[in-house]
Amino acid sequence: MATIPVGKGPTSVAVNPTTGRVYVANEGSNSVSVVDGMNATAVAAVSVGAGLFGVAVNPATNRVYTANGTDNTVSVIDGASNAVIETVAVGTFPITLAVNERTNRIYVANINGSSVSVIDGKTNKVAATIPVDQFTGHIAINPTTGFVYTDSIAVGAKNVLVIDGMKNSVSSAIALELANALAIDPSTNRLYVTVVANQGKSEANVTVVDLNSNAVLASLSTGSSDGQAVAVDPSRSFVYVGSNAGLLIIDGKTNSVVKELSLPVTNIDVDPTTNRVYLADGKANTLTMLSGMTR
Repeated sequence: MATIPVGKGPTSVAVNPTTGRVYVANEGSNSVSVVDGMNATAVAAVSVGAGLFGVAVNPATNRVYTANGTDNTVSVIDGASNAVIETVAVGTFPITLAVNERTNRIYVANINGSSVSVIDGKTNKVAATIPVDQFTGHIAINPTTGFVYTDSIAVGAKNVLVIDGMKNSVSSAIALELANALAIDPSTNRLYVTVVANQGKSEANVTVVDLNSNAVLASLSTGSSDGQAVAVDPSRSFVYVGSNAGLLIIDGKTNSVVKELSLPVTNIDVDPTTNRVYLADGKANTLTMLSGMTR
C-alpha cells in the first residue's frame, strides 16, 4: 500500500491500534519514527537513549516504550505529545519489551543481565526484577492470562521460559532449541516461535505451541536459515513471519502456509483494527505498509 522513509537502521515496529500510529525503533539514529498509519506519512521523530533496539506500545494509556541497550534504560514516550516523559533504569542491555495493557506492566528483556525488569506503567518505576536464563533476547505476553514468555538465545539453550505475571517468577519452561522471535495470539492462547536452523538443519521453522498445555502443535519451515520476526493478527488468526527469504503468511486456524512474498523484513507488526501489516526494512531504512489477509 505504501513505503515510508524512517530513521536509520529500523529494528522494531509497534502499532497502537487505538490511534492508528506506528512506532519504528531506529537503532542507527537512536530515534523513534512516528508514522500516521491512515495517511502513510511520518509525522515525528523522537530522540531516545543510546543503543535503541526494541519498541512497544500500551494502547490503553497511549504510552510508548523503548529499550535502550547501551544506556540500560527504557524511555517512556507520551503518544499524544511525542515527547519523552520519563527514563527508567533497568537491567544490563535491555533489548526487547512487551506490555500487558490490562495491568499496565511493561516487561523488559535484559540480554546481558539474565533478567526481566517489570515496570509499573503508572509510576514508571521498576516493580520487580525476575532472574532468567542467560541471554534472554525476546519477550511476549498474553494479556488475557497474564503469562509472559521469554527465550534464551544462547547457543545450546533449549527453553522458552514461562513467567507468572502475578507472582513475577518463572513457573515453567517449553523445550525449544535456539528460539528466536516470539508472538502470541491471545484469542487462541497459542505461541508462535521462530526457531533458527541448527544442529545440521538447513532451514529454520515456526513452531506453534498450545499454551494451555505447553505442547507443540506444529512446526512449519520458513524456507530460510533464519526467522527473525513474527507477528499475529488475533482478529483474523493470521501469522506473519519474516526471514531472509521474505514474508511468510500462516493461517493460524489450519497451521498451514497460505502465502509467501519476496519482501525484505527486519521486523513486523499488525494493526488488527485496520488490517494493515507493517514491515521494517533495516537496510533500506523504510517501513512498508501492506493490506493484511482476509477470510
